[in-house]
Amino acid sequence: MIGHNFKRGSDVTIGNNVTIGNNVTMGDHILIEDDIVIGDNVIIDTGFIIGNSSNIGNDVVIGNNVVIGRRVTIGHHVVIGNTVTIGSLIRDGNFGIGNFGIGNFGIGNFGIGNSATIGNSATIGDSATIGDSVTIGDNATIGNNVWIGYKITDDQYVQICENVTIYGNVNIGVNVYIGKYVEIGYGEPKDGDFVVIGNNVYIGNRVRIGIKCQIKMGVKIMENARLEHQIIVEKESVIGQHSIIMNNVIIEAGSFLQNGTFVDSEGHV
Repeated sequence: MIGHNFKRGSDVTIGNNVTIGNNVTMGDHILIEDDIVIGDNVIIDTGFIIGNSSNIGNDVVIGNNVVIGRRVTIGHHVVIGNTVTIGSLIRDGNFGIGNFGIGNFGIGNFGIGNSATIGNSATIGDSATIGDSVTIGDNATIGNNVWIGYKITDDQYVQICENVTIYGNVNIGVNVYIGKYVEIGYGEPKDGDFVVIGNNVYIGNRVRIGIKCQIKMGVKIMENARLEHQIIVEKESVIGQHSIIMNNVIIEAGSFLQNGTFVDSEGHV
């Protein structure tokens, strides 16, 4: 079913059992697979692909060369930048989507996994890659060149709660929980200044993590902690609530910082 005032460019393929709302505009070279719902007032630019059984809410804007996988849910009032991949198009080991050159999008490394979910009023920046089994909450902002849940499998997850801001150049592993009102990658990064969040990491509400930080596997950063720039937190460490760690500090593996700990830039507690 197609609503009123539907506009589309050339080379647009629409599958079976697709619902398209009112005032939807699509550019050229679009592939819409089966069993898909697209809401009202949606704008989709050129080079878009969406897999089976996915849903797009109302008032969504999607940039150029975006791939949305199968069983993905996009909320209302979402903005998705250019060259973004969300979820996986893999089905039984095959892409099964004709001659659209999907290999150029680099999505073959994703597992089949569970569906990805993008909450209402979220913003996804250019060149972001979001794997299956990733949940991004309402009002979250994901910056440019952010990788979340790459190579995720069926039994893994990433949960990013509402009102989270993840700035550009951030790589987030799997089995990661990020609480409400968290900021990751704040500061003024230069080329190559990535923040890396490893696997099995817990980040509580209102945590702030600056540029060039590395949070290794199994780390827990509790509520209202602040990590400034170029900090390495080695594996299985715990950073207590309201702790502050200044620039250029290495927290050794297995460390336990009590609530309210202050670590200066010389590493003194």
